[in-house]
Amino acid sequence: GGDGLVREVRFLRPAKVSIISERRVRAPYGLVGGGCGRKGKNLLKKADGTTRKLGHRVFLEVERGDSIVIETPGGGGYGRKACD
Repeated sequence: GGDGLVREVRFLRPAKVSIISERRVRAPYGLVGGGCGRKGKNLLKKADGTTRKLGHRVFLEVERGDSIVIETPGGGGYGRKACD
């Protein structure tokens, strides 16, 4: 399978944010019996240091100093290992 990416976007001023993403609940499937990839994750990191998990489809307002962290899913494998 493929590697996922981690992106963090820090806001310099208040903003309205929309996230539309997939594979946060179910892992990406493999082919020909290959294993599952890793599920993705969306997080809100507040300027005060607290972190909150976000859903796969969300609209929110962020403040100056907040960050959105998007961890994209890894690709499923190819071969004989089935998904869990």
